[in-house]
Amino acid sequence: MSASTQRTREFTGRHMLTTILAFFGVVIA
Repeated sequence: MSASTQRTREFTGRHMLTTILAFFGVVIA
């Protein structure tokens, strides 16, 4: 469970970064 949680957390962090970049891109556009 710990390994799965750590993996999910890493994936979520990366996904969040991409989402934030996309959001800012839309706002700027």
